[in-house]
Amino acid sequence: MELINPISMKTRKVDYHIHSYLSDGDLSPHEIVELCYVLHIDAFSITDHDSIGSVHRLKALSQQLPPSKLISGVELDCMYQNREIHLLGYDFDEDDADLNTHLKVTQQLRRKRIVEQIHKINEYYNRLVISENDIVNDEKETYMKPHIIQKLISLGFHAELPYESAYQTINKFLNELCTETEIIKIDILEAMKLIKNAGGICVLAHPAYYHAKGISLDSMFMKLKNACLDGVEVNYPYHYNSPDIFSPQEEQEIIHQLESMADEHQYLKTSGSDAHTKRQLIDSNNHG
Repeated sequence: MELINPISMKTRKVDYHIHSYLSDGDLSPHEIVELCYVLHIDAFSITDHDSIGSVHRLKALSQQLPPSKLISGVELDCMYQNREIHLLGYDFDEDDADLNTHLKVTQQLRRKRIVEQIHKINEYYNRLVISENDIVNDEKETYMKPHIIQKLISLGFHAELPYESAYQTINKFLNELCTETEIIKIDILEAMKLIKNAGGICVLAHPAYYHAKGISLDSMFMKLKNACLDGVEVNYPYHYNSPDIFSPQEEQEIIHQLESMADEHQYLKTSGSDAHTKRQLIDSNNHG
């Protein structure tokens, strides 16, 4: 597999970081493929959280899909220095036993926890706020807090606040809910081993967020290079996705710094929108 470098090949449009409704996105894998074709994206990857169901579904539909270059992908939630970070994996064997075992166990725990969270919310308000059927269905593989947060926002919770503030308020509330099921995220070195043993490529997702958490990227890049990290997500719409954290100018400065650091460590440089909705995918890929 060749990951097209969007920085050195300005005429090529790529997006190696997209989410479907198998995790916390809105679109089906098939809809993402069709939209990428319409947007003239040369190569792309669906990287659902702890899920590779899109790989299997699109493989079965390969004869019906538009002629776009789809690269298998996944985003593993993991830990580094007691902080949550995300690792992108590409071009792996989707039938690898160890990788699939890890994903299946994680998905089962996430499903069990979100059901417990739903019950806790109803107990807290002493009424039926959310039913399991509002969230749990046969389409999703990975259940996450955004599923509940967005549902509560749609129901009018904290409607007096701007969307981002309402989101953070509900997120804090969910963090304070005690559930029996705990999701123990694996260390990034273990996550890299899973991808590597499945024959895949490891790329660190949106590293500027980790810098904002106080992680030294120089130290991190060196340590993970020694552990066989292959690349870094350099091009990323930080301002679009997190306007409360990054200004447009800061985004450009960060991308320039990451490009230099990736060159210094001889990392592969990738680009991703981290799109979860149709609007995000269009906006992030409708330029350049």
